[in-house]
Amino acid sequence: MGFRVKHGMTKEKVMTAEEEKNLIKQVINGDKDAFEKLVLDNQKNVYNLALKITRNEEDALDLSQEAFIKAYRQLVTFRGDCKFSVWLYRLTYNLCIDFLRKKQVSKVQALSFEDDSGEFKPLEVPDLRNLPEESIIRSETRKAINTGINELTEKYREILIMR
Repeated sequence: MGFRVKHGMTKEKVMTAEEEKNLIKQVINGDKDAFEKLVLDNQKNVYNLALKITRNEEDALDLSQEAFIKAYRQLVTFRGDCKFSVWLYRLTYNLCIDFLRKKQVSKVQALSFEDDSGEFKPLEVPDLRNLPEESIIRSETRKAINTGINELTEKYREILIMR
């Protein structure tokens, strides 16, 4: 795939939802040039979102590129319930969060202690994040938030999701 996310590009005009749908149909039918138009229309915002989340220019560029590749591969799953840009930003956001989680895991160090005999043993720390009550509360909160967001008009839903 030859998509290049270019940093610093200016955006000329915002594409309408209808124009996006037409381009998506063209891409699904094999027109790679149509996808380039979607990239050019969204690359600045995708990069800026990745940069805000990662706070690293190189990571943001890599994740932006990855987001467009993933979007291209999964374009057939785009239902059209929202604008392509909203779908793409959500995909980018998820990639960035996954990236940060993986990065955080790699920084974890084993905890150990020295017992009375001078032997180092692993320190057992209970993981309280996955308690059943916490899981239920998080699940209910997520459902309530998603229900509220889905009831908003597209304009406000997009603003809230991006925020």
